[in-house]
Amino acid sequence: MLLSGREGGTEARGLVLEEEIGPVTCDVTPAVGGGHASFVLPALPEEAGTPPDNDVLAGALGLAPGDIGFGGFVPSAWSAGVSFIFVPVKSRDAVRRARPMETAALGDEGVYVFSSETADPAHNVHARLFAPHLGVAEDPATGAAAAAFVGVAARFGGLADGNHSFTIEQGYEMGRPSLIRLQMTLLHGKPAAASIGGEAVIVVQGTIEA
Repeated sequence: MLLSGREGGTEARGLVLEEEIGPVTCDVTPAVGGGHASFVLPALPEEAGTPPDNDVLAGALGLAPGDIGFGGFVPSAWSAGVSFIFVPVKSRDAVRRARPMETAALGDEGVYVFSSETADPAHNVHARLFAPHLGVAEDPATGAAAAAFVGVAARFGGLADGNHSFTIEQGYEMGRPSLIRLQMTLLHGKPAAASIGGEAVIVVQGTIEA
């Protein structure tokens, strides 16, 4: 449902997308050939069970147990509507080497492998997303996982209350680099609000007639 703005031009406008998780407020700033969109999370992330232990995750991803974990980050499972297993690894090289080798050990959730070592020093997180149970070998940009990552950052990132922003780079190993911007507000150590966004390009156009 279009809330504001008018057709054409480059003025910011608001949309509400009706999704299974609930209404998703989207702010869109058009530009030639695309634009920028930011989505307010309709539901803040919650823990979604217990992930396999490090040895199992390492074997399932073709990594060594010593690759897993950095800083205060340990594997965890979170959902902001879709569940993912989040696997922190010590280096971008470990992200590059990750492969889903034993899909049964990964269960029915997507696996998000990430590191704080990035291709661009201006970014904060380098990530890959595998969803073998859905037949998705790898996804170049995963908004649902970025939304759930709010819970990971809040729990393990050592962040103070207030506003924080992250840039997540994904899809680099596929030759399809993408950037997802994540903004979050922490209150008493927990997420109070969050949004994700990024640049977009026009791939198809259409008209809806009432």
